[in-house]
Amino acid sequence: MEAMAMRRIEFKKPERTKEILRKEIRRSDEARYDHRLHAVLLAVDGRSPYDIAELLGDAPRSVYNWIQLFREDGCRGCARKCALGGQCA
Repeated sequence: MEAMAMRRIEFKKPERTKEILRKEIRRSDEARYDHRLHAVLLAVDGRSPYDIAELLGDAPRSVYNWIQLFREDGCRGCARKCALGGQCA
């Protein structure tokens, strides 16, 4: 079983697959909220905002903003809708 966990999984057309998944994540407010929480979780786990941004396909500034929103207001902060320029509703 351990050998299976170490093996890399290959995808046909990985760039297209990532594009499809990212579009789906951005499709709804609930999916975007979950996406932000995953980013914060990776930060809590010790990853840098730049690594997280690269992994999730977001701008590093967005990841920094989500971490700050979480620090200020917990999960509720990540649920707020933010426009460009950091204005949150």
